[in-house]
Amino acid sequence: MNPTKINWTTAGLFSLSANDNILINNNISMCVDISLLNKRRISMAEKKDNVSAKFKDNVFCMLYADKANLLDLYNALNNSSYKNVDDLQVTTLNGGSYMKYKNDASFLLSMNLYMFEQQSSKNPNMPLRFLHYVSDVMRQIFSNSTLHRRSMLKIPVPHFITFYNGKEKWIEKEEIIKLSDMFEEYTDNPEMELKVRVININGDADILNKCKTLRDYMTFVEKTRYKTDVEDKDVKTAVTEAIDECVEENILVDFFEKHSLQIKSQG
Repeated sequence: MNPTKINWTTAGLFSLSANDNILINNNISMCVDISLLNKRRISMAEKKDNVSAKFKDNVFCMLYADKANLLDLYNALNNSSYKNVDDLQVTTLNGGSYMKYKNDASFLLSMNLYMFEQQSSKNPNMPLRFLHYVSDVMRQIFSNSTLHRRSMLKIPVPHFITFYNGKEKWIEKEEIIKLSDMFEEYTDNPEMELKVRVININGDADILNKCKTLRDYMTFVEKTRYKTDVEDKDVKTAVTEAIDECVEENILVDFFEKHSLQIKSQG
């Protein structure tokens, strides 16, 4: 049998038997198959994480669509004790026909505008996202015609908060990230700035001791995460079981009794 030659770019030409060549081709094919399998596994894991993130985000938005829960979160952030939910004006963007964006929760209280976002993944672009959100909210509050008045308008004081509950390492406890951090060129005195307070609500975060609704929400998140990551259950099953366990343990009972069917149908 004539030897089969292959080209080896780093060492020139050398001879291999036909059987050796078949073995090499089989090994290459096996490596390709393993590589494709790994890619599929990564893709499936990413898809699972994305579905899980969607559930977490939807539950957060539903939970804080309630004024009483929003006020509870506001009080926890500000060490205050407001009781009257009627003082709170919800300004959450719902992606209406004239708006380009949706945000998780925002409201006005005593001429302070609070905008909340829940993040399941690391996102250093939050300042720019909030810039989009606050622009749309300001358009709701102030029409274009009011901007041409001779007298100065007084606008609400904006506050931007991101609650991070992802698995990826990002913020240890709490940190301020700024729009100017995103500028292509560094400047000592930026002419436009927007600061976002990012709070890691995993584990034993301080704010969870001040806000029962947020603590209960994170209990649901951790139950779901354990069932998907440790017990290897699909996200919809994990969410369903987590909801049932929360109700049994008297966690967000009224909320889940009202919204569980809607939450489960969103997978």
